[in-house]
Amino acid sequence: MKIAYLLSWELGKQDGVTKKVYTQAEQWLKAGHEVRIFCISKSVFTPSDKVPTFIVIRKSSKNIFSEFSHISKAYKQIKAGLQDYSPDIIYHRSEIYQPELKQIMTSYPTVVEINTNDLTEFRELARKNLKGKIRYIYYNIIRDQYFSRAAGFCCVTNEIASLKSFTKYSKPIEVVPNALNPDKFRIENNSGTSSIPKLLFMGSPDQNWHGVDKILTLANATIGELQIEVIGPEKPKNISLPKNINFHGYLKQAAYEEVLKTCDIGICSLALHRNKMDEACPLKTREYLAYGLPIIIGYKDTAFYESKPEWVLQLENNEDNIKNNINRIVSFSKTYKNIRVEKKEISKYIDTQIFEKKRLDFLENIIHPVINS
Repeated sequence: MKIAYLLSWELGKQDGVTKKVYTQAEQWLKAGHEVRIFCISKSVFTPSDKVPTFIVIRKSSKNIFSEFSHISKAYKQIKAGLQDYSPDIIYHRSEIYQPELKQIMTSYPTVVEINTNDLTEFRELARKNLKGKIRYIYYNIIRDQYFSRAAGFCCVTNEIASLKSFTKYSKPIEVVPNALNPDKFRIENNSGTSSIPKLLFMGSPDQNWHGVDKILTLANATIGELQIEVIGPEKPKNISLPKNINFHGYLKQAAYEEVLKTCDIGICSLALHRNKMDEACPLKTREYLAYGLPIIIGYKDTAFYESKPEWVLQLENNEDNIKNNINRIVSFSKTYKNIRVEKKEISKYIDTQIFEKKRLDFLENIIHPVINS
């Protein structure tokens, strides 16, 4: 197949999404397919010299209407690049729909990757500010135009794939959880000197479903028993923080690896219920595991749907899941202090090589449908 991977993302972040996109594309190349990434970004950074990448730089704007205009101009350049490449199929990471996508999705069969319950997420963001409200209104107006043109959906969880807001389009749907290449991560012994277990949370700012407020609750309840490091979210303002929690802000990989080496446990999202969701497969969870960290999760992970290893502590997906489980968390953390999970144990849950075959088979079937007799 000749595949175009289409998305809008800031590649210069070098974050989990960027790593995921290039890891997927590398696996597709390895499987013998032709691949080119088409991305609208604010930088020209590319993390892989193996994957041909067509990048269109767009201007930044604080005005949401100017922002849409800049994106529209960028998509016109993307459209020209696609015409030159002439793919058999487009694999597209979902985003806010732009009018230029109409012609693109009409010209080429396009499989849209769905990573979240989009309606609840946009609704949550709409509560924050005027920009969020405008995005939410616009998204609701154009959503049907967007997804009705898709040739199929590739969803990261079973829960998303079963939502009526997607099944109503009567498109082929496949479930392929997020994954990564564990061989690109090195598992090292804990290099820290803490006498008590040290927990790590990595996430993004202003994501209510991450449950950073619950991590503060955990810290307050475990002074002298646990130490917590937070990477990504900024330090809360006008709040007196307990002495056993540190906020590092945004760090690039080399910097956060130095913190991670000193930690024992990875904390995953703790408030997915706020997004009206129960199942997830976050990239950060897979990254914790790739580094050998046992994890604490507050949701059902797609990878552990059939069986859950002992190095996963799963809490209830409700508002009180931390407050009601302080003792369990402390006990789990003490049990796994200074212990790294071996790569052979984690690979079957997170290895992209396993899951990308399933995705490629789905794309192939979109182009050449198998007709059951």
